[in-house]
Amino acid sequence: MLAAFLISADVPEEEIQKFLTVQNYEGWQRQDLVRTLEKRLGSSYKVYMSEIKTMNKLMEVLAEILSLKNGDLD
Repeated sequence: MLAAFLISADVPEEEIQKFLTVQNYEGWQRQDLVRTLEKRLGSSYKVYMSEIKTMNKLMEVLAEILSLKNGDLD
């Protein structure tokens, strides 16, 4: 779902991989992307970004619980 949304926002495929694999990827702060997302999401933009941050935190907790390091079990 996230990838489809980023594709629809004209984010290049190689950068989408960074959004999906690089923890705390700075691409979310790119002003052109922020403007595109704000335009497409309107008043839902802040809620969307909050949910993305929450999911990221939960994935970090899950990785810690599973003892994952670089995608592999420790």
